[in-house]
Amino acid sequence: MIDPTPLTSKRVAELRAAFANALPGRLQQIHDALQRGDLSSVQAIAHTLSGSSATFGCRRIGSAAAILEDVCRANDVAASLRAYDALGAAAEADVPQVFPAHEDEAHATAPSPLVLLVDDDTLLVGMLAHALEAAGFRVATAGSAKEALAFLHFDHLQPDLAVLDIAMPGMSGLELAGQLGDVPYMILSASRDAEIATQAAQAGAVGFLLKPITPAQLLPAVRAALARAADIYELRAAEQRLTQALHEGRETGMAVGVLMERYRIDRHGALRMLRSHARSSQRKLNDVATELLQASETLNALTPPKPDQSVIRAHAPDRRK
Repeated sequence: MIDPTPLTSKRVAELRAAFANALPGRLQQIHDALQRGDLSSVQAIAHTLSGSSATFGCRRIGSAAAILEDVCRANDVAASLRAYDALGAAAEADVPQVFPAHEDEAHATAPSPLVLLVDDDTLLVGMLAHALEAAGFRVATAGSAKEALAFLHFDHLQPDLAVLDIAMPGMSGLELAGQLGDVPYMILSASRDAEIATQAAQAGAVGFLLKPITPAQLLPAVRAALARAADIYELRAAEQRLTQALHEGRETGMAVGVLMERYRIDRHGALRMLRSHARSSQRKLNDVATELLQASETLNALTPPKPDQSVIRAHAPDRRK
C-alpha cells in the first residue's frame, strides 16, 4: 500500500534527519572499504551520497562525495584517502549535529600536515624541523634522496609536502621529485641562478626558497605551498570530473544514434527510451549506453553464414526438362 503521507516540511525534515543520522555509518563503511583496498565499494557508496545529499541541502557532502567517486573510478588510492578525509570534513560542516563528540575530538586530535625535509645539511634540517614542530606540523627528515625514498617505501609515509634540497650527493632534489608520485614539493637552493627556479617551477614545484633560510621565512612558505597544493588537487579533481562527463556524454550520444537508426525515431524519443531503461534497471545512464554500444559492435562484427551451395543446387529447378 502506498504511503499517502504528503512531503510536508515536517516530513522533509524527518528524511533529512534520517539521512544525517546514517552518515557516520556510511563514513565507517567507506573507511573499512579503503582499509581493504576495495575502491569499487567506496565508489558505490560515494555515488549514492553524491546523489542524495543535494536533496537534503548538503551540497558540501555532495561535492566531496563526487570527488571521491571520481578518484576511485581512476583507481587512485592516495587521492581516495585524501578525498575521504575531505568528505568527513564536509559531513561535519553540513550536519554537525550528528558529530558532536567527534567534532570536538577532531579539533583536538586531528593530525596536522606532515612535512618531509630532505637535505644533507643535518644542522639545517634539525633547525627547520624544530621550527616546524613548534608551529604544530608533523615532521619527517632524511639526509639524502635514497633515505627519503626508503622512508616512503618502507614506512608508507604519505607527506602532505616535501621540502627538497636541490643539490644533494647521489640524486638531486629535482630527480627525487620525479619519484614522489603525487606528493607536492618545494625546492631549497643556495644558488641565485634564476634558471634553477625556472626549472623547479616547470617540474611542478609548489614553492622555492633560497638558502640561508630562517624559520620566519620557512613557515609562511610552507603554509603557502600547502595551500597551493590543495588548489592544484581541486583543479585536477575538477578536470577529471569534466573529462568523465565529456566521455559519458559522447557515449550517450552515440547510443542515442544507434536507437534512432534501429527504431526510426527522433533524438528525443531515443533519449527517452534510453533513460527509461536506465531507470527501470536502476543503473546509470552511461552504463546502459556503454552496454548498448558494445552489443551493437558485437552485432556488426557478426557475418551471416554463406549459403550451402549443395542445398541450393538440390532445390534448383531442372531446366533440362
